[in-house]
Amino acid sequence: MVFVGTGGAPAHHFPDPSHTVVDRAPVIREKPFLYTASDGEFRVFKPAVRRDAAGTSWEGGAPAGTSISLAEFYVVNPGEDVATVNRALAEGRHLLFTPGVHEFDQTLNVTAPGTVVLGLGLATIIPTGGQTAIAVADVDGAVIAGPSSTPGRPSPTSSSRSARPAPPPTTARTRSRSTTCSPASAARTRLRAGQPGDQLPQRHRRPPVAVARRPRRGGRLGRQPGRERPGRPRRRRGRLRALRRALPGVPGGLGGERGRTYFFQNEMPYDPPDQASWRSGANGWASYKVDDSVAEHALWGGGGYCFFNVDPGVVCDRVFETPSHGGIRLTSLVSVSLGGVGTIRRVVNETGDQVDAGSFTSYVVAYP
Repeated sequence: MVFVGTGGAPAHHFPDPSHTVVDRAPVIREKPFLYTASDGEFRVFKPAVRRDAAGTSWEGGAPAGTSISLAEFYVVNPGEDVATVNRALAEGRHLLFTPGVHEFDQTLNVTAPGTVVLGLGLATIIPTGGQTAIAVADVDGAVIAGPSSTPGRPSPTSSSRSARPAPPPTTARTRSRSTTCSPASAARTRLRAGQPGDQLPQRHRRPPVAVARRPRRGGRLGRQPGRERPGRPRRRRGRLRALRRALPGVPGGLGGERGRTYFFQNEMPYDPPDQASWRSGANGWASYKVDDSVAEHALWGGGGYCFFNVDPGVVCDRVFETPSHGGIRLTSLVSVSLGGVGTIRRVVNETGDQVDAGSFTSYVVAYP
């Protein structure tokens, strides 16, 4: 368990019991929600960003934030034309996706500061043309909250991505990353990563719950060597919670400079058909990779698991791969061979015990 800014949390203790405790959340924003105002109008409340936060946002009274009339939203129903939806975004309107499957053959482009993209129920976006589902420009305060995304059926030369930053702005429009008061964020956004790694908004990205899933057993990703490749590195400031089921390539690749991750959980692909098909020249891919050039990076509460049911003889060298110097701080790490089906040789770099049929679990309290 990882507790971040949680009132009444138990004392930090790892690994038995496995309680990782961070007293305060450096940056957090709750998910927007639909509600009925006292006059009967439907509105969406967008909670404000909190910094150095502990406890709930509402226990001291009404939380800070902005109430937005539903009239300022474009309500997207299944079957909507993508050009119409993008026109609404270009006009500065927010989006509310109703439950259902929304198929688009072009990327949805979020370009206005403060835009809210809210999904209700199991609203699912499918990029049918192999394109990125949602591209978020380098703007303050954009929030992607609730819609899931699952890849369509891309052509052999294209691949679906659930969300990514739009191309960077010109120099004249670039603002200091250190001074923004309202970071872009993704909240409870489930990205089914059947294609290469998913990209979240680039500037001061803050995903409190961003869940990226690979297909479960039977998805046959491991049986198509060469189709899935490591995603482009994620850059700067990963936040709060990232739970991923892996692709055959580096599943949690991070640029990682000044990044902070609070709770990372990863399941390696279940079904590599054999060692060589998963990766040539090395034993598998690390679940969490920080670039060698990174000077400062931190993670609290991280785990990686293997269940190589197609070929239990498959070996992965490690769960976490990072530079080895004092600017890297990893706290409360674990590797697990589920039922002893498959082998992970080390937890982080060359630290930690091997897990396999003879020993299922290995812990590292702190690294380095």
